[in-house]
Amino acid sequence: MLDQHDLDYSIDFSGVPKTIINIPRKNGVRYSISTLPSKTLKHVCRRWKKSGLGIAQSDSGSTHRRYVWFKLNQINEAIVTDIDMTCNALVLYLSIPPSKPMVATLRFARKGRRREYRTAESAMYNLNIPVGVGVIEPRGNTNFYGTYVRFIIRTPGSGDIHCYVDLANDHNIGTEKNNSGMNEHLDGSNNICSKVKLHKPIPPQVFCSALNRHLPLHSTHYIDSRDGSCKIPITLVRFGSDTTNDVNAAFRNPRNKCVVYFYGAYGHNLAVDNDLEHNILLQMGYTLCFAHVRGGGELGHIWHSGAVKSFKYKGVYDLIDVIEFLIANNMAQRSSIALSSTSAGAILAACVYNMRPDLCNCISLKLPFLDVFGSIHDTNEPLSSLEKEEFGNESNVECVYSYSPCDNTGEPGHLKPSLIIQCNSDDTRAPLRHTVSYIRQHRTNWDRTFLRISSGGHTDGNTAEEHEQWITERISIMENLLEGYVA
Repeated sequence: MLDQHDLDYSIDFSGVPKTIINIPRKNGVRYSISTLPSKTLKHVCRRWKKSGLGIAQSDSGSTHRRYVWFKLNQINEAIVTDIDMTCNALVLYLSIPPSKPMVATLRFARKGRRREYRTAESAMYNLNIPVGVGVIEPRGNTNFYGTYVRFIIRTPGSGDIHCYVDLANDHNIGTEKNNSGMNEHLDGSNNICSKVKLHKPIPPQVFCSALNRHLPLHSTHYIDSRDGSCKIPITLVRFGSDTTNDVNAAFRNPRNKCVVYFYGAYGHNLAVDNDLEHNILLQMGYTLCFAHVRGGGELGHIWHSGAVKSFKYKGVYDLIDVIEFLIANNMAQRSSIALSSTSAGAILAACVYNMRPDLCNCISLKLPFLDVFGSIHDTNEPLSSLEKEEFGNESNVECVYSYSPCDNTGEPGHLKPSLIIQCNSDDTRAPLRHTVSYIRQHRTNWDRTFLRISSGGHTDGNTAEEHEQWITERISIMENLLEGYVA
């Protein structure tokens, strides 16, 4: 047992595949140490010289060595989605709600040198990212002593944008491209890039592969929730002409065909990325609306907890309010709106199908999880414990029953939207029986229901070819429905 005040230690972990040590500290401060490319575990935290209000000393008891900790304030209310750390710097991959990617770095002191920061703001460098919306995916930055970190930016309407940051070189910045059109070091080539010699250190910069100059337009809007407690953010993306001056005007066209994406469960962030389906729809002239409804994690834990258990209905109302906003602002009309979601996000779509069938033309459900009421009562289901944390248990059974799609069919007599459902026979997370139970309750709409049942688990295609085929099929049906070719 390690004493929490003991800061001087070296632990042999030969033969142990992975070791993580969490040492509690006073004042609620914790730090963890994981395996490094050596045979001993050593401190990951750095020793900093106390300077200004940006640094605060942790309570380390009566030890002869004291470590001080940075109090890093929020950066434009950004949320940390991932991190990388090398011997040179800490790299934070951030998301500014709802969907703006960002990267920040904190340089470490080098051997024989000290870095002195007056404030936390002066310690952190916010790096310029060449896109306004998207997600960042770190690559395999496993070399703790490496001088570069690499990551990929996935933004709608573009291929993967490969980027790297030089963490060790304060002065030499590569500016030209090699023969393959990629920046130096990005593609592993030995082509030498010209350097610019500077007389003083400059912040790290992001270097990217060649960008598509014709990226889609994007716009963010905030919609008042019906309970008045918050504003629901949405991200709109579509291609516009090169002469488009007013971005918002490009979206205000009721003839635009619009697909609304959403999830709203488990604190999961809705990815505004370059998914194949997104890129195809953008090339076809569609507007993509990413509705960041409550229940997801785009705005942190509070956003998730605002639509769980007895408050799950708030995510449904958020989605309804988003669709009504699009129609009211001439961004689309009911006959040109399609809803699309997957897994637990299908609950919100199915609730709209039951409660407000007048709001959209069709609904695309991929691997839908629909029988909420049955799942939390069936202890044999592998995810029953997880579902109780998200949707509730026997204590709020009436609330769960009130919105569970398989237990509510809505008022009869209303024309329902078309359904495009793709599910798998061996899916244990969203069992086939969910879909069967749901469509049985809507027999009167079978002539407007398109169902594909395939083999496999909780995946959208078992191979890349199958994945592309299913996307093509869904888009083809959706296009024909929105164009009015299918009655």
